[in-house]
Amino acid sequence: MSKEALFQRKTPYLIMEGAVTRLFQTSSVVSETSTDPKRLAQRLVRLSGKLFHLWTVQTEGFQVHQGVPTALDKKFLVWSGVFKSADQIPKSLEGEVIHRARSWGRIRMNIGFLFIVAGMGGVMVYSGKQAAKRGESLEQQNLEWHRKINEEYNRQQGNQK
Repeated sequence: MSKEALFQRKTPYLIMEGAVTRLFQTSSVVSETSTDPKRLAQRLVRLSGKLFHLWTVQTEGFQVHQGVPTALDKKFLVWSGVFKSADQIPKSLEGEVIHRARSWGRIRMNIGFLFIVAGMGGVMVYSGKQAAKRGESLEQQNLEWHRKINEEYNRQQGNQK
């Protein structure tokens, strides 16, 4: 099969080959005549960033990323309703399915934690109001603590003399 026919099929390798060729033709890394290694290294780093971006953008439609679900992923997949039970989950799934289940699980867990924290805050407010009715306050506790410490210190000073 000719290179042109492969380009029409748009395989990821040939797309990358064409992108690299275009980048090197327009890049000043190749035409750089300076021998300053620091400057050349900076340009190579920029070029490698462009190549990585091209690879991730141009291969998204061509590769299906497979993933092996962990035990927690399996719980999320069942919990989110993608599968009825953990026994039905295959050994490898598309990465997108796992990602969606993880996101769904994270969102539900965060909402749960939000309600737990809000409930605990309500309990603390109620507890503080009850303590105020009994006449307890932080200022009173602080004064009592200082009184005990001072008495203990004075007792120790009296024993040393």
